[in-house]
Amino acid sequence: MAGFSKRAEQPMKNLFSALLCAWLLMGAALADAQLVQGTQTGKLVMGACSPLTREEVIYKTEGLTGVCGGAQYLYYILPFLAAGVDVKYMAFSKNSYDLDDDGWGSVTVEDTPSAATYMAVLRDDLLPEKKFRPYGLLGIGVNNFSRRLVWIAPGYYREEIFRKSTGVAFALAAGVDHDFTENVLAGFELRWNYLGTSEDKVGGFHFTFMSMLLNVGWKFGQK
Repeated sequence: MAGFSKRAEQPMKNLFSALLCAWLLMGAALADAQLVQGTQTGKLVMGACSPLTREEVIYKTEGLTGVCGGAQYLYYILPFLAAGVDVKYMAFSKNSYDLDDDGWGSVTVEDTPSAATYMAVLRDDLLPEKKFRPYGLLGIGVNNFSRRLVWIAPGYYREEIFRKSTGVAFALAAGVDHDFTENVLAGFELRWNYLGTSEDKVGGFHFTFMSMLLNVGWKFGQK
């Protein structure tokens, strides 16, 4: 029995040693973690956007692109999960097309859409302990969508109309961040955006677009 007890003690010692090593390694990892509970980030964002909507808000979107910019603030509830706010403004390039009007005949329309979004966001970081961090993001909020329409008819008649709409905003994104120092970070994000619009006010029920974003930010609040 004594021999059996000694043989049984050895696996227990090995298990205890393994657990102790795992605990020490975990403590070391957390001590060097890039993100911890209470970490905060503030970012400035800029990039390009391209509409996906066809024959709804804008009659013709092939080749139509634009620029976008904004800011974002995140607070990490957990080392891998953050909540915050996200504000963006999108200015799309002018689009020209011809329409047949009962009163004026053939008219040229110059259509310049723009939008602003104000969203609450949740972000999930896949590798919170690393300097290079892939992530996924979900956002929901409201949007202000507008169209500047200029009607140009034969005889140089010109009429300018502004149409505006407010609706829901929704976004899904994937991206990566990299820490260059303890506080300075930069990254890239690809985002799909959905904007609910008013048929009566801007001529369509929704507007969707992709945005490709570069960001630079400041990380603070680590303990």
